[in-house]
Amino acid sequence: MTMKYKLKVITGYGDRYKIVDADEAHKVFYLFLHPTERAILADGQPLRGQDIQDIVPAWNETMGWNPKHKLDTEDWNEIRREGVDVVFERKILPTARQIALSCAPAQLNTPMRKLVRGNKQLPANT
Repeated sequence: MTMKYKLKVITGYGDRYKIVDADEAHKVFYLFLHPTERAILADGQPLRGQDIQDIVPAWNETMGWNPKHKLDTEDWNEIRREGVDVVFERKILPTARQIALSCAPAQLNTPMRKLVRGNKQLPANT
């Protein structure tokens, strides 16, 4: 199964969040680190850095499950069995943070996997 890794960008309480592809992870981390900045996400949604409260893996969307589904023990077992947790924790999130700290604003619209191409640090289908 080919994973399409997704992140949940929490912008408020309850259901206030945006789902973004992992290829834009560096962009949302950049905005989080620079709260006065703003950007347009690949799907056309605007996002201000000051609105970002947290950036977390979007488990349901990555696994192809209903976004409203409450994860249970079996779901977590599948996430671990597939290695999705490891990809997020050891590859996508740290790489996005690292790029966000050092990239130029002009690089924000370049997909993250292109910025690390040849690095083999990210899965091919982020």
